[in-house]
Amino acid sequence: AALAELRRAGAGSFVHWLPSDQDFATEAGRAIWGFPREVADIDLRMASPYKRCVVRRDGRLVLDLLVKPGVAVPFAGRVTPPRAYGQLDGVTRRVPWSATLRGVRTRLGGALIRLGNHPIAKELSELGLPRRAVLSGTVSHLAMTLGEAKQL
Repeated sequence: AALAELRRAGAGSFVHWLPSDQDFATEAGRAIWGFPREVADIDLRMASPYKRCVVRRDGRLVLDLLVKPGVAVPFAGRVTPPRAYGQLDGVTRRVPWSATLRGVRTRLGGALIRLGNHPIAKELSELGLPRRAVLSGTVSHLAMTLGEAKQL
């Protein structure tokens, strides 16, 4: 039934792994929305012209993301992206969500991903990462609203 729902729905976002640096956010994400959240070390480096995010789990590198912000996009407001799907303990859930954005910047290319040696990095490589970025974007302010998760 879950696979049929995914096919009918068309475009969407499937959350394969969702790191968090806080226990409370991890537990809420798992219990309320069924997202596959795990506590990880997340190092954000935002002060330089290139923005960087390094994620480690159990002391091992999962990924290193480097993004160069592009040109300002004259947009600020609320968007409703495609549905988000998550799977936890063999149960697939659909989660409606929306986001309010400010300070949007975009560019062609502009992002590099380097995978580490953690087992999650191996999973990401099996999903096709890293690949050359077609388009990248940054947002200086993001507020998200997540709706009620529906089990499929």
